[in-house]
Amino acid sequence: MLYAVIAALAAFQLRFLSLTGALAAAIVGGVIWEAGGLPMAAPLLAFFISSSLLGRLPRGSEKDGPRTGGQVLANGAIATLAAGLIWYDVRQAPTMFLAALCAANADTWATEIGMRFGRKPVRITTLKHVEPGVSGAVSIAGVVASLAGS
Repeated sequence: MLYAVIAALAAFQLRFLSLTGALAAAIVGGVIWEAGGLPMAAPLLAFFISSSLLGRLPRGSEKDGPRTGGQVLANGAIATLAAGLIWYDVRQAPTMFLAALCAANADTWATEIGMRFGRKPVRITTLKHVEPGVSGAVSIAGVVASLAGS
């Protein structure tokens, strides 16, 4: 748990996380560390660091800034619940944890890369061109980033 608190404080100091984001990250990271140790904490850190650095790339959206507690929980709650299943001897818990983390990472990378480098995004339901950042918009760059992130 101490490692998670230290990482959350460092992320807060670097302005990757807001105060609520740091609190949520300490809880998410603490549960995952206690449940699975370094083998589970390492992929979580890889997700967090890569996504935070991608969020610092130029041409960000107006929503850029430190991640909030809600954003941390939106990306980490399912992975945290899956990690917690280890305490109940659920054999598939590590696989469920990694699947949840891969889904969150794919979504985050698609958003961060697609918003910055996606050309002519289209709405997935109509295939009509829309502005970057519109809900349901996809671009080639975002789809490739999603595949790489997963």
